[in-house]
Amino acid sequence: MKITMIGAGAMGGTTVEGLLRCGAFSNSDITVSDPSAAVLEKFSALGVTTTTDNTAATGHADIVCVCVKPWLVEQVLTGIKAALAPSRQLLVVIAAGVSSASIKGWLGRQCPPLFLVIPNIAIAQLASMTFIVPVDAAPEQTKTISDIFNRMGHTLLTDEQHLAAGTTLASCGIAYAMRYIRAASEGGVELGFKAD
Repeated sequence: MKITMIGAGAMGGTTVEGLLRCGAFSNSDITVSDPSAAVLEKFSALGVTTTTDNTAATGHADIVCVCVKPWLVEQVLTGIKAALAPSRQLLVVIAAGVSSASIKGWLGRQCPPLFLVIPNIAIAQLASMTFIVPVDAAPEQTKTISDIFNRMGHTLLTDEQHLAAGTTLASCGIAYAMRYIRAASEGGVELGFKAD
């Protein structure tokens, strides 16, 4: 099975790191497409196939993951639309606030079975809490995607209505907790304790 990650920034990059660690794919079966030469160099050194051509990266994949900023999802999806093969591919979109209705509208009949997925950066350490919303996917397709993300932490299948809440709890929630720890530490220093 081959998987392509389009966009390997903070979230996409950590997801690729998780894929490399979890053993679900061999390194050579992972393709990363990104405009950044530094990102491509990093993953190429790990034996991952790299490219700047999203369409080329899409054509050979069994699973196509799009992980870009929400305002870029439409541009990326319409750019790879002709290369998508709905009869043999699964599409994973990792982008907060992008609806399945929008994605299906942009892709029309070229939309493969779709999964809206929200992991967190702990996925690089195989410790993510990942929310998955299957859209027009068969049970065995849902199992395939769930099994992959379960190897990188825990998953919860949910409906689209609850995805925003899941995003707040699992992704933003880590930031909130770390901010509290930082504030408590700084407060201790101000009260006279040594930082260590």
